[in-house]
Amino acid sequence: MRNWFLIIFLIIVVSYPALKNFLKPGFFECHDCKFHILRIFFMHKELKQGQFPVRWVGDLNNGYGYPTFNYYYPGPYYLSQPFLLMGLNTIDSYKIVIIFTYILSGIFMFLWSRNYWGNCGGLVGAILYLYAPYRFISLYVNGTFGVAVSFALIPLVFWSFYLLSQKKNLKFIILGSFSLAFFLISHNATVLMFIPLFMAYLFYLIFKSPHKKNIIFRLVLSLSLSFLLAAFFLLPMIFELVYVRLKEIGVTSSYQNDFPSLEQLIYSKWGYGYSVKGLNDGMSFQLGGAQWLVMFLSLIFLSLNLKNNFKEKKLIILFIVSFFIFLFLMIDSSLFIWQLLPIIQRIEFPWKILSVETFIVAFLAGALINFLRNKFLSRLLAVFLIVLALYTNRNHLRPATFDRFNEEHFLKDPFTADTRAELMPIWSNNLPKIDPQKLTLVSGQGELKKIKATSIDYQYQAKIMTPAVIETGWLYFPNWNIYLNKKRVTWELKKEGNLSFKINPGNYFIEARLEDTIIREIGNYLSLMGIFIILFLSFTHGKIFK
Repeated sequence: MRNWFLIIFLIIVVSYPALKNFLKPGFFECHDCKFHILRIFFMHKELKQGQFPVRWVGDLNNGYGYPTFNYYYPGPYYLSQPFLLMGLNTIDSYKIVIIFTYILSGIFMFLWSRNYWGNCGGLVGAILYLYAPYRFISLYVNGTFGVAVSFALIPLVFWSFYLLSQKKNLKFIILGSFSLAFFLISHNATVLMFIPLFMAYLFYLIFKSPHKKNIIFRLVLSLSLSFLLAAFFLLPMIFELVYVRLKEIGVTSSYQNDFPSLEQLIYSKWGYGYSVKGLNDGMSFQLGGAQWLVMFLSLIFLSLNLKNNFKEKKLIILFIVSFFIFLFLMIDSSLFIWQLLPIIQRIEFPWKILSVETFIVAFLAGALINFLRNKFLSRLLAVFLIVLALYTNRNHLRPATFDRFNEEHFLKDPFTADTRAELMPIWSNNLPKIDPQKLTLVSGQGELKKIKATSIDYQYQAKIMTPAVIETGWLYFPNWNIYLNKKRVTWELKKEGNLSFKINPGNYFIEARLEDTIIREIGNYLSLMGIFIILFLSFTHGKIFK
């Protein structure tokens, strides 16, 4: 146990150079940082107004509303909220989540891989997981919040299901369920990339176990609970995608221009620009010098010992084969597969698969240390790989510039908090010309008095003297409904995407509410069911698992 704490302390110390820029006041510019600051800020505002789970952000899209969290992974933004409640601003909340999840990613990688390769192998794997070029792309170049958080959740998920497979204990089923559920809501593309490797790992655990029926039961139970817990997000994200312009804008076709070359994966100059068509990219796609050395040595060892039995031989072969499959999917030779399987187009950029390769190589690094029977050579190789990883990433540990921007800098232009307004509702061609976030009397005579206004619930007292028409200052998105004196009325969809309705003379209580669709209601109820099942199991597990 003492060695554990010493190694975890070492992981924290080694993490410091990578994170020291997040300890400075203010913040820097990166590709997507602004979007994440905006989303943290506006999720907090929606939660304070009583919207949960948060789906619709009223202040985005110039105040006409945007279904951000119906489609974009909400997990990292929920994770940021406790720090806002403590009085910190959005920038500090973002940085705290980044710091903790970065450190935890190394700790969880160690805790998982040590079960296979021992403390030394686990430590080497953890440090190569922390010090890989793509980790610093996610921190300092494109600033992808969900990817940074997912790097911590991935080894936690693998570790949880490993423990679940080894011991008949309810706490590991619950740990696996919550860790996988949170991963499922933390970054859509990363989840899509890791599902094949994760499922292959589960089959390996089943294959290896002498008690296959028991382990299958525990795995199925944990997987089912994970889906239930994440259903509030997964179901609308999948089945309500037809309501937004994602396909029309062509986000899922951009992969054709963003295949890195094999040379770029081996080495490409570090930069803070963007991925472009061809080989003149402004950012690096290198896997890492230490990482490539691990793969080279692993292949040599495997080729020399293929006919021999050695520890976790089948698992090592699985990870090596997976590495080359994912490597192939990153280069343009795999274009036909991307065209054949539209679902993987959701990844958008093939070079994002570097996150999977980083994880695979870190695990194999521990195996490589374990291969060497000579303790001195094993320790020597461990030190060499660690030093090489630290040295080759020494120039990647900083942003392009550090302008120390404050919160107001990122909040001054809250359009849609995404790149190409890809979640614009399909009913909107242009933004309405009336005032946002209010009801407007566009014809007739009368008075409208606002009683309540949140992003999803507007209430007015109306005194109408002549037949009139009222328009909403927000875009239509299922399931907006309008009520006059608590009776739902029919409305007309304007070409700009907002709603209008006719009203006769009289006194009215008007309410406009964004209500859940059937899909959202089912997702919410399934998630509540998952929580109740876990609570039930927690009180009865002594009987059920005897």
